[in-house]
Amino acid sequence: MVTPFRRQTLAGEMLLLQLAIVVMVLFAVAAVSLAQSEATFERVEGRRVGALAEQLAATPLVRSELARPVPQEALAPLVNSMQTQSGVTSVTIADADGRIVSSTDPTVIGDRLPLGAGAAAGRGWSGPLTLDGSRELVAQVPVLGATRDNLGRHLGTVMIGEADPTVWQRLSGASSYLLAYLGIASGLGVAGSWLLARRVKRQTLGLERARSRASPNTARPCCTASPRA
Repeated sequence: MVTPFRRQTLAGEMLLLQLAIVVMVLFAVAAVSLAQSEATFERVEGRRVGALAEQLAATPLVRSELARPVPQEALAPLVNSMQTQSGVTSVTIADADGRIVSSTDPTVIGDRLPLGAGAAAGRGWSGPLTLDGSRELVAQVPVLGATRDNLGRHLGTVMIGEADPTVWQRLSGASSYLLAYLGIASGLGVAGSWLLARRVKRQTLGLERARSRASPNTARPCCTASPRA
């Protein structure tokens, strides 16, 4: 027995098309929200980590200790205090040779500090950087000497970083009501599509019946038996 092929009704086709449009609109809104959230994060957090890095680089203790041979012990409390008070992800200080002498991550002490384009030239720099497998928005500020012996001399570099938020955090941070708006919009879109499909089905009921009667109910035989000779 061959099961006849049942064609999709006009109302069903319209419902599927409208649901597809609703889904595409929701994806577009989410993509725009993510882009806006990323731009806001880079602008706001970039200014914040830049200001904190400049503040730490201008600290007299940092300038005086970087001019000494072993500054690790004196700088460790200052680095940890900066992270605790500001809530940033990482705080790192490197000497004039680019070797990390103090950091909130003790495992990187002694390694070379990855420098951005501006920081490598002795200027301040901010931008995204991958540190130990995690992506952070960092600010790097040079530490310059302020005493008569080392006035203006490059003593080291201060780097402060803030970890990039996840996609869920970006969506949540885009707007406090964004998820509620998306939920309400999707609910209204689905409900409106369903109601419109029902109305179309009622108004085209006669056409659908005629279309159904015009469709073949049984499959045609693939071949006919030839008469015997």
